[in-house]
Amino acid sequence: MLFKASQDKEKMENSSVRKVLDSKGQVHIVTGELGRGGQGIVYKTNDPNVIIKMLVNELGLPTTDDKLKHSYEEKINRVKIVPFPKQVNIATPVDTLAPPHIGYTMQMLTGMIPLEKSMNHKEGSLSKSYLNTGGLKRRLLILKKLASILSYLQMNNLVYGDLSPNNVFVSGVFDQSEVWLIDPDNICDQLDFTNSVQTPGYSSPEVYSGSMPNTIYSDVYSFAVLAYELLTARHPFEGDRVINGGGWEDEGHDLYDLAYRGEIPWVDDPDDTSNAPIQGVGIPHKWVISPVMYDLFEKTFSYEGRKKPLTRPSMLEWHKCLSRAVKMVVTCEGCGSTYFLSNNCPFCDTNRKQVFFTTIKSLIKDEFDGNLWKTIETLVLDGLETGGKDTIKISSFVPRLAHEQDTDVVELFIKNDRLMVRNILRSNNLYVKVDDKYKNFSFEAFGRSGTISLAYRGESEFRYLTIDRV
Repeated sequence: MLFKASQDKEKMENSSVRKVLDSKGQVHIVTGELGRGGQGIVYKTNDPNVIIKMLVNELGLPTTDDKLKHSYEEKINRVKIVPFPKQVNIATPVDTLAPPHIGYTMQMLTGMIPLEKSMNHKEGSLSKSYLNTGGLKRRLLILKKLASILSYLQMNNLVYGDLSPNNVFVSGVFDQSEVWLIDPDNICDQLDFTNSVQTPGYSSPEVYSGSMPNTIYSDVYSFAVLAYELLTARHPFEGDRVINGGGWEDEGHDLYDLAYRGEIPWVDDPDDTSNAPIQGVGIPHKWVISPVMYDLFEKTFSYEGRKKPLTRPSMLEWHKCLSRAVKMVVTCEGCGSTYFLSNNCPFCDTNRKQVFFTTIKSLIKDEFDGNLWKTIETLVLDGLETGGKDTIKISSFVPRLAHEQDTDVVELFIKNDRLMVRNILRSNNLYVKVDDKYKNFSFEAFGRSGTISLAYRGESEFRYLTIDRV
C-alpha cells in the first residue's frame, strides 16, 4: 500500500497555511507539502534545511485544539532532551510552533525526499522506473542504513513507533542513499506502554488492532512491510484475495482490514497461496530478495510472526543480512540494472559477466584456541577488467586490504611467474607473499577457473585473501 493523500489534501492546499511562527517568533514560509501520515502533515519551507510538522484533525487539516497543544508541547520538550546515538540520523525538534498551530520545526539535510516518492512508480515500464530510482542496489543500501538506525534506537531502549514511507527521508538524487527519520515525536521508551501511533498498512497487527502499544517488535514488523514494498513494488499483504476478493466466506468483510490485522496470509506464503501476488503487479520476489532475506520475511509475516511478536527477527539480524546482500549485487552490462549474482540479469536476460568472489581472512590469536582465521570481509569483485595478458584490474574497491585504506584500488598482475598486487593510487606494491603452490599460476588458468590465494602482512596482523571465479 503506497500511502497517498486523500481528498482532504485538496482542502489543505486551499487553506490559508502559508506563514507559520515558531515559539521564538521566527517566521517560516511554507512552500509545499512533503508528506502526511496518521498524526500530521510535514511541510517544506523557504529554508531548505527547515521542515515543519503540524498536527491534523480528523479531516486531515491542521488542528488548533488548545487542550491538545499543552500536552503535545510537553511531549516535544521531552523528545528534545533524548540522547539519540550519534549514529542515528533523525530530524530532532528545534522549536514548537506559536498559536494557533500545533507542531514543531525540524532541521533536515537539503535534497531529502520522502521514501514514498521512490516507491511511487510512474506509468510505463516498472523495470525502467525501478532502475531510474536507483535499482536493487540503492534499495538495499537504503534498507541497510535504515536497519542500522533502528538497531541503534533499540539498543538504547527506544521505540520509533510509526515507521512508514512518509517518515523515512532519503537522498533526492538517485545515485545517493542517505537516510534520515523524521517525526521524532513518535519515539518512546520501550517500557512506555501507553504509546500507540500508526499508519494503517505499515503498523503491526497488534498495534493496528489496538491490543498492544508500539514496541521494538512492532518496529521490526513495520520495517519488514516497508522493505518488502520497496524491493518488490507491492505490499506484502495486498494480493489476489485482498484486492479481488476471496470466496463466500469473505463476503461482507473488509479484506484490507483483515489483512492488516494479520488474519490473511502474506502474498509469498510458502504454504498458503490463497492471497498470492496478482500476475503482472510488482516485481517477482526471487529477482530482488535473496533466500536469506526471504527467510526473515517469512519469519515476520508467517502466522506465528503475525500473532507472536517475540518470534520476529531482530533489527540486528536484518542489518547483518542486508549488509551481506549489498555485497552480492552485480551490474548488468545490458540494461544497467543491479541484481543478485545469478546466471543472468532477471530484468533483461543478459548473460552474467564473469565476476570474482573474494573472502579476506585475518589471523587472530585466541587465548584458548591459539591462532584462528577470522573472516573480516566477503564481497563480489564486480568489474574485473583484463589489462593485457598478464594483468587483472579490480575496478571496485577491496576494503581493508591495502593498508587499511578504503580508498585504495588494487591490481593483480603477474611478474616473474608470480602473482603480485599493486596499489594503483599509491603507485607502490603491497607486501604480498604467494603460496608456493600458486607460484606458477598463470593468467589463463585464473581466467578459466580455480582459486588464487594471497597472503598480506599488515603492520599489526596477517591476512589471507582468496579470489574465486564465479
